[in-house]
Parts: sequence; structure tokens; C-alpha cells
Amino acid sequence: AVAAVMNRDFVNIKVDREERPDVDALYMDAIHAMGRHGGWPASIWMTADGRPFFAGTYFPPNWRQGHPAFRSVLSQLSGGWNNDRGRLLKGGEAITKKLQSAIPVSDNQKISPHCVSRAFEGLQEHWDEASGGWGHGAKFPMPPSLDLLLRFGVIHRKPMAFVMLRKALDAMDAGGLHDHLGGGFHRYTVDPDWKVPHFEKMLYDNAQLLRTYARASVALDEPRYAQVAAGIVDYLERDLRLEGGAYASSEDADSDGEEGTFYVWTRQEIHDRLHPAHAALFCRAYQIDSSGNFEHGTTVLNRSLQIQPDDPGLAEVREKVLAIRNGRNRPARDDKAVVAWNALALSGLACAGQLLNRADWIERARELAEILLQAPRRNGLLPRTLDENAPDGVLEDHAFLAEGLVDLYEATGEPEWLHHCVALLEGALPSFYDAEGGGFFRSANETLLVRQKSFEDGAEPSGMSRLVQTLLKLRAFGHAIGQHPGIDSSLSAGAHALKLRPGSVPELLTAYERSSRPATQVVIAAADSQSANALTSVYREQIRPDAVLAHLRPKTSDLEAFTLFDNREVPSEGARAYVCLDYTCKLPVFDPESLRSALSECEEMS
Repeated sequence: AVAAVMNRDFVNIKVDREERPDVDALYMDAIHAMGRHGGWPASIWMTADGRPFFAGTYFPPNWRQGHPAFRSVLSQLSGGWNNDRGRLLKGGEAITKKLQSAIPVSDNQKISPHCVSRAFEGLQEHWDEASGGWGHGAKFPMPPSLDLLLRFGVIHRKPMAFVMLRKALDAMDAGGLHDHLGGGFHRYTVDPDWKVPHFEKMLYDNAQLLRTYARASVALDEPRYAQVAAGIVDYLERDLRLEGGAYASSEDADSDGEEGTFYVWTRQEIHDRLHPAHAALFCRAYQIDSSGNFEHGTTVLNRSLQIQPDDPGLAEVREKVLAIRNGRNRPARDDKAVVAWNALALSGLACAGQLLNRADWIERARELAEILLQAPRRNGLLPRTLDENAPDGVLEDHAFLAEGLVDLYEATGEPEWLHHCVALLEGALPSFYDAEGGGFFRSANETLLVRQKSFEDGAEPSGMSRLVQTLLKLRAFGHAIGQHPGIDSSLSAGAHALKLRPGSVPELLTAYERSSRPATQVVIAAADSQSANALTSVYREQIRPDAVLAHLRPKTSDLEAFTLFDNREVPSEGARAYVCLDYTCKLPVFDPESLRSALSECEEMS
């Protein structure tokens, strides 16, 4: 009955927010501009040229608790369109002007270096001292903010940043956000103590957390975080990998018509299915009792800190319980292979692989890179998804893949990944660059009502901020594309955000810092990969946020476009390392201890 009214009076267009995030973001901002709370499902009424004049989120079938029935809303808007159209058009024009005025532009405003300290103060101000993380309601993992804490700890030597980072990562690991049986993380928790999740699992969350936990494992010298990272990879490979080799976008929260039924347990079920000693150990390890912590007396697994998760006995029992769970009806999987999210996974696998010495993860990153690069392009643009007739990709698809290709080069030393990165950006950037207002549009689609730019880091990091960081890395390698005017104009356009709310734009802050600090450049020239390993291992002993690692091997003749390699010699045997600070280089070193010393001196100077 509702559909009949819709089809009679309106032209209805259903938008998949994962396929068209640019459309979704634009009209979600329109809802906010109308003074309403955003959310999904969202319904927008607009003119034929896309100007929104009314919007809302959920409308019930019948009037309920002050919420109007959807058919009533349809009837009133149809009547208004037919009888008072001028008023609706005037409202649409006002909303359009609000959306246009919100686009950040470059105005040559100087960025204060104090934004760095203010960002850390902001992260501390909203920090939940009791449970870790930010806020006192629902808890999201927020990888960009966690990565910023790591940066503050490493670069600015703030011990409190490491304290906060460790507390958050420990709490996320031990709580219900973490799938203790299958690995990986759920979307968020509905409580402030990380206990009860919204059970949906997203590729973009797990891809980012893979990199975050791997880097923290090295920075904090915490082997447990490497185990968490390994669990994430296990989850990606077992549950999200598609037949073609890419990863699916998500798994639902529901199965059997209820949320969480796939993941929760009762004490009775554990004791019915396991040997008594095993059941007692598992219930004690994951805090399962007869009252439960979720609906209907069931329990979301939360790990007891009194028992180590790598205890051999517990690991064996965990495998048995996982086998039992695998016999249940699984949540549905969304098999869309989103390019941007797969690119985040590529980056996570490459970074974690090199930091944790997992050659198999690096090989998996190679496979994923090849899959994404083979996707057909239109006018130099990647598709949004690896599906036939997919829409064009947005800025995030291109920015995240470019970043992943640089990460893969640093992990492998294979120059083709750098070349693929440059070719991708040279083909795509003209479609996104705003030569007049500065920075990069989120969408290449010029027919949208408003082409937005965004520095905000949400569930995904800002595409513009990550793109600027990658361009700065290419500048450090000495490629001409690293001089793209979009770097400085993006930072200028983001100056207002850095001034008012630096803690809410952690990736932009990282881009600003990378642009304002001298880059550490390390070139390891070696007769072969085996000879390079001792020196490469020294470089990877620590997290080096503003450094790039370059590799030079015999017969590598296609690096002329990267001036960092100029006048670097490959020894006939063994290896040598050149350590540079913005192209000012020390004499080459030949042994691990000398490289360690040279890196330390360079980082002190920066």
C-alpha cells in the first residue's frame, strides 16, 4: 500500500550507500542542514535537479510516539508539491546554499604548530579513563585516533599517549568487541565498557585494526598484539575471502532472525557440549555464568585477564567451541568487494607482514594488489566495487589503493608497485583535483548538486588526508607527482579544521606533520634480497612514522623518475644503507649497528 502511493506520486530512487558514498554523504549532510538527526534508512525528497527540500530517517507505517506515518508524510509532500511548490523550492534553494557554503576552500591560512599539542589535549579531554577509548556511551574502535596516539608516543615522546593506546587496545582485545573464537572485531559496542557489541563485522574496521595492532606490537613491544593481528588475518581469509580473491564487505549482525545468536552462549550449552574440565576452563576464561550478560541469559564472550589467551589448554578448547559455533546458521555476508576497503586490507597485510615477519601476509597483499589493479577503469577511474557495471570509484578508492601500493613496495622492494601507484594517481587526480578551491573532491561526478570535500575521519579515514600523506611519501622518494599543488592547497583548506578541532581530524594532522617535518629516507642497496635482510630488519625494529624505506637491487633500471636513487651504487656483494634527512645523506653504512646509530641520529635531528 505504501509502495503504491510512492509510485503514484514520486520518482523513487534507491541508493546503496556503499556503492555511492558520495551521494549518501551529500544528502546526509542535507538532513543535518535541515536541523534533523541523521541516520539510516534515510528518505530525501528533492527536485528533479537534486535540490533537497524535506528529509527524515525512520517513518513508521502508522503514527507512533509522535512519529508521523510514512503515508501521511507522502500525502502532505505530494499536496505541497502540487499546491505550494514555490515554498518547497525556496526551502530547497536555502538548503543547497548551506551545503555549498560548507565546502572547505584553500585561503592561504597559516596552520599553527600548536594544533599538534591541542590535538593531544583534545584526545585526553574526551578519554574514558575507566574503560579506555573515547566517550561514555557506545564505543567505536576509531583506528585513526589510535594511530595518532602511537604517533604522539613515537614522534613527540609522550608517555601518556602510549598509556592511552595500550589501555584502549587491551580493552578492545579483552572485551566483547573482539571475536575471541573466530578472530576479528565487531563494529562497535553498545556500552562504554566494550562488553556487548553490535555484532556486524566490517572489512574496513578489521583492515585498519590489522595495521594498528601490528604497529602497536612493535612500538609497545607487546607480543599479544601480534596474536590479535594474526586473528584478524585468519578471520579475513576464512570468512570474508571471495572466490575471486578479494574480500567481501561485511557480515550481518543477525542470524535466525535475531541479533547476535551466532556469537553468544549459555553456560548450560558449554557444559552440555564439552568435557567438564574443558567447560569449566572455558567458562572461567570468558566469564560465562548462569545469568549471562546479554539477552535471554546468554553471554557475549569477554576474556578474563586472569587466564592468558595463548594458554595451550585454552587454545585447544577454543578450537572445539569454534567448531561447535561453525555448525550454527551463519549471519549473511554482503559479497560486494569494495575497492577502497580491499585497499585498506592490502595496506594492513603489507604493513603487518613486514613488521611481524609474515611473508605469507605479504604474498597475500601481492595477490590482492593484482586483483585490484586488474579492475577495468573508465577515464582513468577505478570502479567502486569489483562488480560488473559498478559505478566509478570515489576519492577513497584511489587514495587507499595508492597508499597500499606504496606500503607493498616498502614490504617487498619490488619497484613495479611504485610505478602502479604513480600511474593510478596520474590517471585519477585530474578528475578529483579542485584547481580553483584547492584540495580534492570526494567524487569525480560533476553532475552532483554539490561536490564535497571531507577531512573528517569516521569509520573510514579521510580520503583526502590519506592521499596527501601518500603524495608526501612519493615526494620523499623523489617523484615529481610529490610536488602536486593539491598537497599544499589541501592543507590550507583544512587549516580551519586543524585550528578548531585538530583531534577530530587525526589523518589531516598526520598529513600536516609529515609536510612540516623533514622526511627520513633510507635506501638499502644490496646485491640480493638475502644480503639486504640484516639491514632491513634494523629499519623495522621501530615504528618510523615520517620515514620511507627504498630498495635498490642490481638491474633495477626503471627508477629514473625517483631522484632518491640518483648516484646510489649497488655493491657487487653484501649490502649498504644510505640514511638521509630531506636528501641530505650520511655516508653509507654496512652493518646493522652502524645503521641503528645513523637512524637514531637522524630521528633526533628531525
